[in-house]
Amino acid sequence: MKIRKMVMTDLPAIISLADQLGYKCSHENLIERFKEFNQENSALFVGEISNTVMAFMQIQENLTLMSGKRAEINAVVIDEQFRGKGYGKRMMETAEEWVIERGLPKLRLGSRTSRTDTHEFYKKCGFGVEKTWFVFSKSVLEK
Repeated sequence: MKIRKMVMTDLPAIISLADQLGYKCSHENLIERFKEFNQENSALFVGEISNTVMAFMQIQENLTLMSGKRAEINAVVIDEQFRGKGYGKRMMETAEEWVIERGLPKLRLGSRTSRTDTHEFYKKCGFGVEKTWFVFSKSVLEK
């Protein structure tokens, strides 16, 4: 697997990967978001095999008053047909390298409670459960 920065022509493949995570999004929405995406303090990576995108990861540097600087993996997915072959581990290693390059002390991520297999994978990658929480949201603008 080759891991590289995402480019706009990768977006059609991202639609399928996002769907596997439970996120429905249109090609038009992805194009709009990709154009707005600030890659100064964040990165979008894809994994590809034989020029076919089969993995995606978004990582971002955060600074909070309470916790200081850290990096957060906002999304990571390996296409279902490629799971269990070590590609996820390679994506996580890429995230760690990105964090180390920036001198950030911590890497964290969130995962839905229903993804128990994924939780075991994260533990094998050295992550530990820091806390559990509810995520609340409220729509404030209609689109």
